[in-house]
Amino acid sequence: LLLRQDWPAAFQLCKIHSDVLDSDDVYRSRWTAAHQIDECTIRENLDPMRDREWVVRECCRVTVSDPVVQLRLLQHGLLETARQLGMDVAAAAADDDDDDDDD
Repeated sequence: LLLRQDWPAAFQLCKIHSDVLDSDDVYRSRWTAAHQIDECTIRENLDPMRDREWVVRECCRVTVSDPVVQLRLLQHGLLETARQLGMDVAAAAADDDDDDDDD
């Protein structure tokens, strides 16, 4: 199913056999198969994953040609890092917004 990129069927199979199949594998495959990374791709594939370390690595590894999307991807990784460190994510996001005002 993953090779055929039949994502709905793959997710359904994971739901039925959650004791042996991990939906993160589907999200990971769908992310790596994406021909274009945009905010929707980030939200639909990285947000629901349980393997947060993999998500942060991808946010650092992937480069895209659209600077707005690249910034969103890096911010996603930074906010997830803050969560993992137990930082107040809302405060970190507000600090980031304040920095944008300085430009």
